[in-house]
Amino acid sequence: MPLPHLTIAAQPLEGIDYLIEQTAKAAVVGGSGILVHVPDPSRYALHKVWVARNRPVAEQTRARKDIAQAEQLIEVLRADRPDDLDEAIAAMQARPKMWRRAQRDIRRMTESAPVP
Repeated sequence: MPLPHLTIAAQPLEGIDYLIEQTAKAAVVGGSGILVHVPDPSRYALHKVWVARNRPVAEQTRARKDIAQAEQLIEVLRADRPDDLDEAIAAMQARPKMWRRAQRDIRRMTESAPVP
């Protein structure tokens, strides 16, 4: 999909609807700075798991990196924002195709993450 005003072409990201359904505001640092909408951190972490499980065999190094990043973020979210993580899980469960691919890893990560 060409984006001539940015002089780039974009490829649609599968699962983007899950990411942008709930967003948070964040500041982009640089210049005068602007506020942008970014994916909710809980949804981002779960989406990383789903992306990892959809990577082809040739990209398993990237998949392991995705899983490691998701594990770290889920650990923090379990401690600081468990309700957000539960909501993100429920939203993914409402998308059976996504949930089937990621549920085993997500359950392992959310059950093993320490909660203070």
